[in-house]
Amino acid sequence: MRKPRVELYKEADKRVLELKKYTAAEFNGLTRLAHFDEVNVIRIKQAVNAVYRRVNRRAKRCFEDIAWAAIEEGIYELEEEKPKKPDAEEIVDEQLRAYNPITKYVYNNEIIRKAARCREAIVATTGNQALRPVLARELKYLLLQEQQYGDCVTDAARIETFAENGVKRVMWITQRDDRVCEECLALNGLIFPVDQIPPKPHYACRCYVEPVED
Repeated sequence: MRKPRVELYKEADKRVLELKKYTAAEFNGLTRLAHFDEVNVIRIKQAVNAVYRRVNRRAKRCFEDIAWAAIEEGIYELEEEKPKKPDAEEIVDEQLRAYNPITKYVYNNEIIRKAARCREAIVATTGNQALRPVLARELKYLLLQEQQYGDCVTDAARIETFAENGVKRVMWITQRDDRVCEECLALNGLIFPVDQIPPKPHYACRCYVEPVED
C-alpha cells in the first residue's frame, strides 16, 4: 500500500474555498434588497429561496468534484492494476440525504431549514442597517456546513473505494499536531472493519483511515 501522495483534504479545501467565495457573493447580493414592508415580503422570500437553490446546486457539483478526487487518491494508495471506481454522484447523494452523526442533521433537510430561517430573519429586520448582521450570521452557518461536508465526502469516497476494491480492514490515523483532541488520540492506530468505522468525534476532524493488508 502506498501512503497518500498529497495532504488528504487539500483538494476538498481548494474546492470548498471556491464554493465559499461563490456563496458569499450570493449573500452579498441580498444586501441590496429594498426596505421591508408587506408589499416586499413575497419578493424577499423569493430572492432568498433563489439564492439557496443556486448555492445548493453549486455545492453538489463541488462535492462531486471532491468525491472524484478522493476516489483517485484511494486508488493510488491501493496500487490496483484494474481498480474498481465507485460512483461519485451516488456517494454524494447518500451523504446529503442520510443522517450525519457529526453534524447531527440531514444535509438536504438542513438546507431547507436554513433557507426558512434566513427568510424569517430578514423579514423580521427593522431596516437595511440591521440586515447585514443577519446575513453575516446566516452565511457563517452555511459556510460551516459546506466545509464539513467537503470533509465528509472526502472520507466517504476514500472508504467506498477501499471497500469496492476488497479492503476488509482499515487503521485509524490521527493527525499528530498540537490541535489533536484526546478523543482522537485514543482512536489512533485502532483497526476497524471497513464497514464499521466509527464516525468522526467532532467538526473539522482531519483524522483518516488507511487500508490494512490482510
